[in-house]
Amino acid sequence: MKKINKSKYMNKLPRAIAWLAGEAVCMILVCMLIFGQFASGRASKTSFEDMKAAVTGAVTLTDTLEGNDQMIRRLYGLNPGDYEGIYLAYPKTNMGADELLLVKMKDSSQRRQVEDAIRQRNAVQKKNFDGYGTNQYSLLTSAVTELRGNYALYLVAEDTAPGKKAFDGKY
Repeated sequence: MKKINKSKYMNKLPRAIAWLAGEAVCMILVCMLIFGQFASGRASKTSFEDMKAAVTGAVTLTDTLEGNDQMIRRLYGLNPGDYEGIYLAYPKTNMGADELLLVKMKDSSQRRQVEDAIRQRNAVQKKNFDGYGTNQYSLLTSAVTELRGNYALYLVAEDTAPGKKAFDGKY
C-alpha cells in the first residue's frame, strides 16, 4: 500500500482558498455593477412638478433667479422643448455660484447630452472663479451631480445634502 503524502496537498490548500475567495469577490463586484446599472437606469414615475417642488423646497437658493428657456440654452446649450421637464435656478450676480438644474429626460438617449452640459457648465464656472473666488470655487468642487434613470440633478449650494436627499426620496 502506497502512503499518501498529506503535506504535499496541505501546501496547495491556502492557494486554492485564496483563489476561490478572489473569484467570489470578482463575482460580487460584477453583480453589484450590473445591479447598479439596472437601478440607475430605471425611469422614475415621479412627475416633474412633484420632483421640482421637493428639490426646490429642500434647498436654500435665495441668491438665484429662475431661468427661462433662453437662459437654459445660453448656460447649458440644452433646448428645453426636447425634454419632458427642465428647471433652472441660476446666480443673480456674476459673483454667485449657487445653482440648480433639474431635468426630466424623455428617453435615455438624452442622458449623455445632459451629462456633458452639466460637466461643461461646472468646468466653465470653476475656471471663472479659479484664483480669486475661493468660496465659490469650493462650492463648485462639492457640487452634486446625479443622473438617475430619466432624471438629472445638478446642485451647487452651501448645503447640498437636503436637495440630494429630496431628490433621492422622490426618485
